[in-house]
Amino acid sequence: LTSLREAKDSSDTALERLASFYDKTRQLLLDKVRDFVAVVREAVTSAECFDDVIPILHTLQREMSGPFKTHFPNDIVLETNNLLERLQQEKKEHDRLLEFGDSDVKEKIGIWRKKLDKLQSPGMLGSFKRFVGIDDKRSYNNLKGDLTWRCEQRLKQANDALRSRDLRLVQDCTDFLVLVEQELCAHIDIGTHLQQLQERCIKA
Repeated sequence: LTSLREAKDSSDTALERLASFYDKTRQLLLDKVRDFVAVVREAVTSAECFDDVIPILHTLQREMSGPFKTHFPNDIVLETNNLLERLQQEKKEHDRLLEFGDSDVKEKIGIWRKKLDKLQSPGMLGSFKRFVGIDDKRSYNNLKGDLTWRCEQRLKQANDALRSRDLRLVQDCTDFLVLVEQELCAHIDIGTHLQQLQERCIKA
């Protein structure tokens, strides 16, 4: 596009065909970006698949402010920047809502189950699937990885508490893991680890 832009800016009539080709190519690029932005709004609104969308928007923003800067009108750049900023803020709020408190564990695990079920759904990405790999489920895999880490931390806490005879903490961790096993077994398998923990508790 940069080379073609030179033909567009030239007054040489011999370059008119190249200038016309630049106009058509640029318009095709702008149409695709507008289509992408519209699809992103739809996908994120319906599924909150932030981790699938935000990295691509970051790349688009970087290209718009770099090599392709002269080819994009300000309104598209501003629209993309505003969308990225809004999604980053929404992701922070989304992540905050998934944090576990002291008294709402069962309710939060129910929210995690619904969220993971939705993100695992084959049609979750909708029209956005055109812009990612066929097996890409970054939002689902990241959320599942986060849950796995939380369970590993609870298992470690429970084992440490068992050694120090902090039975209240052992019970709290075990209750959490039992709920995860009951509600989220379709997404994470902690059955063996939970059984081993319970056996150690009996022996203790």
